[in-house]
Amino acid sequence: MKKWSNTRNSKSRVSHAVGMQAEQRAKEFLLTQGLQFVEQNYRCKTGEIDLIMTDGEQFVFVEVKFRSQKHFGAAIDYFTPQKRLKVEKAIYHYLLKVGVNSQMTPYRLDFVAIDGEHYQWIQAI
Repeated sequence: MKKWSNTRNSKSRVSHAVGMQAEQRAKEFLLTQGLQFVEQNYRCKTGEIDLIMTDGEQFVFVEVKFRSQKHFGAAIDYFTPQKRLKVEKAIYHYLLKVGVNSQMTPYRLDFVAIDGEHYQWIQAI
């Protein structure tokens, strides 16, 4: 039992490292597209935001998904309605935390899907 637990923890660490690397790649990609970096991996009790950027005066909250291969589907397929809801709750939490009125401040939710070396950036999903 202990051996399985160590294997699971090891896989979890590798998965986390791969996810962090994908977020860094997405961040660099978005910077080349003219967005400005604000924060990475904002976590709260309601969810997590992978990247927080700005595009002019607009906040851009970015969900990043990575798949090295498409055996189990493309990265874009992993942004489910349930995941979107969690991200939206985290967005509202973040805006409250920084003292921004979500009704008065422009923001959008973007998605960056990375399949191997292919990037797909979907704005305002």
